[in-house]
Amino acid sequence: MHGLMSRYVYTYFLDPATSLPETQCVARTSAEDIASDNCFRSVHWSPDGQSLAASNEDNALRIYDYQPAEGEQKQLEPRLTIAHGETLTAYRWYPYMSTSDPATCCIAEATRDQPIHIRDSNSGAVRASYAAYSAHETLMTAGAVAFSWDGAKILAGYAGHLAQFDVQRPGLPVDTGATTPSRRSKEGMKGVVSCIAPRNNDTRTMACASFSGHLSVRLQADIKAAELVWAFPEEYGGRRGIDHLAWSPDGGLLWASSRGADRHLV
Repeated sequence: MHGLMSRYVYTYFLDPATSLPETQCVARTSAEDIASDNCFRSVHWSPDGQSLAASNEDNALRIYDYQPAEGEQKQLEPRLTIAHGETLTAYRWYPYMSTSDPATCCIAEATRDQPIHIRDSNSGAVRASYAAYSAHETLMTAGAVAFSWDGAKILAGYAGHLAQFDVQRPGLPVDTGATTPSRRSKEGMKGVVSCIAPRNNDTRTMACASFSGHLSVRLQADIKAAELVWAFPEEYGGRRGIDHLAWSPDGGLLWASSRGADRHLV
């Protein structure tokens, strides 16, 4: 055992013919609502399970409401469409979002060449903005955003850097750290940070990964120091960029998937 994680890696395969349970479509979008060349990039359930946030090829963030309907397929229509002039790179719901409490209905989002914004998921208005700058005093684009488990901080990943923002103090980060000792160093986590996953029920630990295929586990109290840095094996599809991280409910396992890889790793 090393630090927070074991060095053992498990691979999982799913045979669609035998492993997946029978499913039924209970809700879908209309073909008329989304153009044929405007595919979905990602979708996230709201924490209360009553809304969906989806990003599309047109860089718009669409909010859908979902209420289960017994015995019939529900038509999903966007309640709110938030347009962006630049590429939408990441977004995450506030972890304690509840439709019954409008103050909690918000999403942290990142777009190219823009600060991170917290947007109201009912009106689309910007509530607060958070910006990190490079050593050359240029605004950095976040490739990943996440709320800490308690919702008090925004965790953000950039090209070779991580940052933490206090939600109650818009503006500059309260802590920053490089993911490698230097640009030429062979150590550390290389590349643009692609995803961040705070550990479940833990305000201290987070995992982050990069588009270069590296993964690290860090303590939020010292984001500069990594407990473990690991590279997605080339024999499992190559280092094509880790695009998704997820902790198991008990926080004991961490799932990682890479673009183009033929399996998930734990």
